Parts: sequence; structure tokens; C-alpha cells
Amino acid sequence: MKITKSFIALMAVAAFTACSSDDAYDPSVVEQQYESSFNKNVLGDGTIDKNQTWNTSVTTKVTVTSEEAGTIRVYSVSPMATKSPYLISQTISANQTLDLTLARPMSSSTMYVALIAADGSIKSQSVTDNGSVKFTANKAMPTSARMHKVTKEGVEFRDMADELENWDFTIPSDAEYLSGGKSSGVFYVDNNSEYCQTWSGGGTVYVKETADFTSKVFYLGTSDLYLLPNVTLTLTAAQVQDFKGNIYIPASAKLVIEGSMTAGTAAIIYNKGTVTASGDFMLNTVGGVVNEGTIEIAGKMSSQNTTSELVNNGTFKANSYYVQGGSKFLNTGTMNIAEESILDCQNGTWINEGRYETGSFDYTAGTGTFYNNCLLYVNGLFANHTAQDGKSFFFVNGGIYCEDFYIDKGVVKLAENVVFRVNGTATMNIAQPYPNGGIAGPDNGGYAVFSAKNIVLDHTAESYEANYAGNLYVVADESHFDYVYYAGDGPNYATYGNAKVFTAGSVPEGVHIAASDCRPGFNEDPNVPVVEETKQWYYYAFEDLGASDDIDFNDVVVRVSAPENGVSTIQLLAAGGTKETYVLVNDVDVFSEVHAAFHLELSDMINTRTVDQAFVDASVKLSDGQDASNLDIKIKVAENGTSTIVEAPLTGAAPKMIRVIGRESDGKWFWPTERTNITTAYPKFADWAKDITSNTDWYENPVEGVVSY
Repeated sequence: MKITKSFIALMAVAAFTACSSDDAYDPSVVEQQYESSFNKNVLGDGTIDKNQTWNTSVTTKVTVTSEEAGTIRVYSVSPMATKSPYLISQTISANQTLDLTLARPMSSSTMYVALIAADGSIKSQSVTDNGSVKFTANKAMPTSARMHKVTKEGVEFRDMADELENWDFTIPSDAEYLSGGKSSGVFYVDNNSEYCQTWSGGGTVYVKETADFTSKVFYLGTSDLYLLPNVTLTLTAAQVQDFKGNIYIPASAKLVIEGSMTAGTAAIIYNKGTVTASGDFMLNTVGGVVNEGTIEIAGKMSSQNTTSELVNNGTFKANSYYVQGGSKFLNTGTMNIAEESILDCQNGTWINEGRYETGSFDYTAGTGTFYNNCLLYVNGLFANHTAQDGKSFFFVNGGIYCEDFYIDKGVVKLAENVVFRVNGTATMNIAQPYPNGGIAGPDNGGYAVFSAKNIVLDHTAESYEANYAGNLYVVADESHFDYVYYAGDGPNYATYGNAKVFTAGSVPEGVHIAASDCRPGFNEDPNVPVVEETKQWYYYAFEDLGASDDIDFNDVVVRVSAPENGVSTIQLLAAGGTKETYVLVNDVDVFSEVHAAFHLELSDMINTRTVDQAFVDASVKLSDGQDASNLDIKIKVAENGTSTIVEAPLTGAAPKMIRVIGRESDGKWFWPTERTNITTAYPKFADWAKDITSNTDWYENPVEGVVSY
């Protein structure tokens, strides 16, 4: 014979009536028997907390005011940190105030209110029970932020000298052998020259063969120096720093510099071949380097003073690079700086139109001309902390990749379709309104993207810690700090123009920027779906029996979604009982008989055992002041011509219905499988039942294998 719950219930009732002096059915005795069974089989002969409501949610209220239209959603976990289910969703008009009633998890008193625009951009700030929040609208773009575009054509840089381009790599016939000191003229030297010195106006000196002058006098003053093809010339750093003329190095030649300079050279080095330095290399006064070959500096490369410059059209490597004073830098080739690059040049120029890779990048200059027109690749920290005068702009027409980012002053101005990618954490510490600091996209046209894994605050109670301006998408893969508005002082981050913030896996829909040699890509695969919002669910789990030892709360399971504009979805999920049962909402039957709603027989146990069926949907409109965890939901169980109503239990009484909010991660709850005691599926349930203040998150972690969804 098949043992069913109906059979067990009939036996329980028969046992009761056999012992009673009255043949009439007495439901109060059945309730007493159920409470005894519950206390024994669920609580281990414990006692129910007198304040126990059997609801893992708490009804609360939040007031929201917004200067701009959008959708208000409330979360139990910050949506700026992770994709989490929302507790309520309500559209809001510009300058409207909403008084929201909702249900939050009992386990957490902090909520997060988000303002979400139609395109998915977001602002969020925290709130507690009966609290209020305010969102301000994007500010107008300051006119001072509309800077004109400066390119390398606007700044004069040295080019490869005509003499090197046109030189036929031969020594003039009138050149005199130099092995000593001369006043001026045309000379050539070789490795046998005892010493070489020119003065009184200098001249021109050719290096005929590979030579090492590190132990000899080699002072040419303002003379120009030419290396012949296939020649290697070795000098000390002190000898090079004494140069005041030009040095020309053809493609197959090499200049080797031993040691570190103690002062900068005024020489202009035109290199198509190779230059190596074993120590530091400094440019000073009118010094300069134009490179179309390969330069490798083992130590620090530095450009100083107002007229020194470095132009790299080839490959340049150094341990570190300091751009100081008013010096100028232009790269159209490949720069590889192993450790730090520091821009500390008031009224200086730094322009990258090739690939610039560095360990760290510190932009600490004041005003000047600073452009990244191709790829700036920073393996460590990119720090931006220039003068707070609204004029310190770092323009980006290419792309930037860095591991981490820090900004406290100055503006990083991105052009259309530019991607600034921070692989790790972007830290904001501006504390000044725009344009004194911030990240900005173009003023018109298309958008730029500033993207980071996490965007955090260096401080926690400052206005304008971050500013986003122009046509800019700010995208945080995992988290962005929550929005806080300080009355009379302003928000902790401000958006200007069309700037928008996306977080926790969301991306601006339709934005796909392909990677290139000059920029990282963004959301390159158009087939990757946009991450959708997850709604919270509130579960109502019923027992339909009287006395029972398998208190599994799966005889009927329904759930109600977080309301959107006052309307929720209600779903019939499971029917573990085998009695004729109906779900009533406000005393109105919603699904008809539950087994029939699944198109199955009364004897079938659905979604609790072996029969899997799709959930059955309906909708319910919430009244003002209602929340999804406290609706009037009951079940009516019909048997032998009578019907019994199972509804929310009294406080402190043994429940035949429990109300469980879904998990904070996905909004779901998993009910026990057939004949699995609730404490087997959720070991901390009994502790919560006996003390409502403890183990309030018991429903978050079910035992695998004994729950269904």
C-alpha cells in the first residue's frame, strides 16, 4: 500500500478521536498535537521564541528624493559592489519624492538605494530603516573645461638632422688626423689617437674605427662628432656630459657610455644606430636626443630645463624616466621604462604617439602640454595629482592601461572611443569640484570609457572625491563606492554633462570598442549578453498536515517577487502534498487546484521528488503600505467534504507556514525535498526558531542534496 501524507493525517485524526470522549473533530487538539510534534522533531524538545514571527524579513520604510528621473531600486547588498537582487523597484520623476514600504532581510539593517537611468547607469547610497536619501542631477559642464586640442604640430620638436640623412658615410679628403689638441677644423680619430681635444670654436670630428677613449682625454667642446658605419665608440659619462655639439650615429654604429652622469649634457644626439649607457643619462640646457634606432639606459633617463628634449622614433629603454623643468618629450616609437616615469615639468611637454610602457606613471606637473595619442601601458600605478587650478589636463586621444590608478588633482581628458582601463583599483581623492580634478570624456560626439575592477574612495566623508564629466561611461567590473549627498556641501562624487556610471558587471548597451595598437578594447564581443538585474523573491512554504514527523514545508511552496511599481509576480513552485489544495491571495483563488495547475494528478508530488514541472505564474497588485513578505497568502486544503485554511501562524506558535526571503546573492530559496525535516536541510533553523535574534541568515546555506529548486 502506498503511504501518503493523507493516510498519515487520517491515522492521526483517528488516533485522536479514539481517545476522545467526544466524537466531534476538535481542531484545537490537532494544533496541540502538531505543536508537540514540531517542538520534538524540529526543536529537539526546545521552546519556540515568544517573539518568533516565522518571517526572515523585516518590513521597513525608505524615503527617496531625486532631481532626475529614473528607476529607484532598493537592495540589501550594495549594487555598486556586486549584482544583488533588488527588494523593490519604482519609477521616479524628476524632483519627485517616494515613500517606499518594503521588506529587507532580518539579518541586515543596512539597505542601499539606487537611482538607475534607462541605459543602466547607476548611483547608489546606503540607508537604514525609516531613513531618507537624495540624488542630485548631473551638473552642467564648466566652460573652462572646453579646452582646445593640441597636437605635436602645435609644438616644435627636433627632427633627424639633414646632415645624417644625406651623409655618404665617408671622411672628407681634407680631414686631418687628430691625436692631441687642435683649435678647430675637420679631423678624424682612431683607437690609436693618444688624446683628442678641440677648442676655440670647435670643428668636425669623425671616428674612423672602433675606439675606446674611457682612459684618454676626449673633449671636443662645440665640435660635431660623426661615427662611421660599423664603428663602436666607447666614452665615459663625464666625457659625454661635456659635449656641446651634435653627435651623429648611423644605423650600423654604436655609442657606448660607461658610468652615470653627474650633470646633464648639452649635446644633441642623432641616433639611427645604437646607444647604450651603463648608468644615468641626463639632458640639460639645450641638450637633446633624436632616436630612430635603439637606445638602452641602464639607469635613470632625465630631461631638464626649458629647452632640452627627447624625441624617440625608434626603441628606447631605460630603468626610469624623469621629465622635469620645461623640457619636451615626443614618442612615436616604443618606450620601455622598467620602473617609474615621472612628469614633473611646469609648462613642459609630454606627447606619446607610439607605445609607452612603464612600471609606474606619476603625473605631478602643473600646466603644460601633455597628450597620450596612442597607447600608455602602466604595469603598476598611474598617479595623477597636478595643480588644482582647472588647467592641469592630461589629454588622451589613444588609450591607457594601468594596474591601479590614483587621482587627487588635475583632469584626465579622454577623446571619443578612448578606453582608459584600470585592471585593479581606481582610488579617488579629489575633494574639489570639476574641473579642478576628475575624469572627463569629450564635450560632444561619441563617448569614452573609464573602466576599473573597483573604484574606491581614499577618504570616506568628503564632497567631490570623484568627478566624472562629458560624454563618459564609468564602468566598475565589481564595485564602485556608494553615492552620498552631503546637504549644503555636495555629493561625494559628481557627474557633469552626460557622464554615467555602470557597475557590478553592467555595461552600457551597444558599446563595443575594438582593441588596437593604440588602445585596449572594451566589451569587444557584441554577442556577450548584458547582465540583467535580479529581483528578490519572498517564499511562502506550507505544511498541510496536522501531527507529522516530516516537517518539510514543501506541501505547497509559492513565492512573490519584489514589486515593480506596486505589482509582483506570484509563482506556484511546488506541491509536496497529495491533497486537494488551493492558494488564496486576499481570499481569492489564484491558480485553481495546485496539482491541476501543474497538469498533474493529486497523487503526484511536484518539484519535491521525481516530478519536475515548470513554475506557474500569476500577478498580484500590492496595496499602499504592503510589502512582498507580508501578503495575505493562505492555502485551503479540502478533504472528505471539508476544508481547512492554513495561514500565517501567530507569533510564538508552531508554524504551518514560514516566510523566507531569498538569498542575498541570487534572490532564491531552496525548499526541503520530500520527507526531509527542515532542520536537516537547514541545520541552524532550530536555533533561529528558539531565538529570533540569532542565526537570522539560516536560509542562506542549505545542505546540498536535500533541497529542491
